[in-house]
Amino acid sequence: MIGTAILLFLIIAITDATGTTPAAHLVPFVIGLLVVGIGMAWGTNAGYATNPARDFGPRLASFLTGYEGAFRDQTGYPYFWIPIIGGLAGAGLYQLLIGRFLPSAVPQEPGELPAPDRAEATRG
Repeated sequence: MIGTAILLFLIIAITDATGTTPAAHLVPFVIGLLVVGIGMAWGTNAGYATNPARDFGPRLASFLTGYEGAFRDQTGYPYFWIPIIGGLAGAGLYQLLIGRFLPSAVPQEPGELPAPDRAEATRG
């Protein structure tokens, strides 16, 4: 869950157009380094499921082919939902800690007054 939350938090931070992002041609490389770094830090020698698509899909295929315990780990705990919750937690933390302080990306119409920043609206 923590690895998935970190992954989604940093992917949103890297690709958010209202913040400072790397050059467009470097974004895939930076995200690849991010995945490798999280895998080396949080992964085990049996693999790591930081992406729900890498975890839920194989579990579903295993279950449909006859492995009835595919949605449980070796101790019997139903682990399949944890990467999904981790992604939601990472996205929520980004919005809570960073996203609300960034200026709005909505373009202004000519002659309109600028809209207040999200940061000013949350401060009071």
